[in-house]
Amino acid sequence: MIARRDFLATATLLVAGGATWADDARTVGPEEILLIRHAEKPTAAHDIHLNPRGRARADALIRLFPARFQPPTFLFAARQSKLSNRPVETLQPLARSLKLSIDDRFADAEYSQLVTALRQRAYNEARVLICWHHESIPALARALGATRAPAKWSDDVFDRIWRLRSDASTLTFTELNQDLLPGDAPARAS
Repeated sequence: MIARRDFLATATLLVAGGATWADDARTVGPEEILLIRHAEKPTAAHDIHLNPRGRARADALIRLFPARFQPPTFLFAARQSKLSNRPVETLQPLARSLKLSIDDRFADAEYSQLVTALRQRAYNEARVLICWHHESIPALARALGATRAPAKWSDDVFDRIWRLRSDASTLTFTELNQDLLPGDAPARAS
């Protein structure tokens, strides 16, 4: 049975526009969460891997840290399925570069379990990078408390970063461009 205080803290986090992880005094949660879609995919529906441009994007992600963002302290990717291993493959070069492991224990539809995991004390004030499937990213962002996140991630967009930053009183949402490969939208000031 969930304690009333825990239930209210979770309900506040999921509903209120200005909610933060700090709504539950026992947990603070990540300081920053970056959400990205896996890199480009092949046109063949049965191919679960990145295409050549996707591999180039995965290799280029390294340039974001520390040039534009502080390096993440934790990496999460949707678990491999019979349809895709692209989230894991997108983070592999960065994981090697930063000497971090990729936590891929959650399937694409299990983003609410990921949100619950991020409320553990181990992630207090951490910087987290999450690579997921575009269909689920808006719901994941809302579950994290980003009420101003777009309701849809376009099918043909691979070069965005959704940043959620939390401090003692607010959670801010910002959509940024990666600006890593030719043809990407130019980066905006962050």
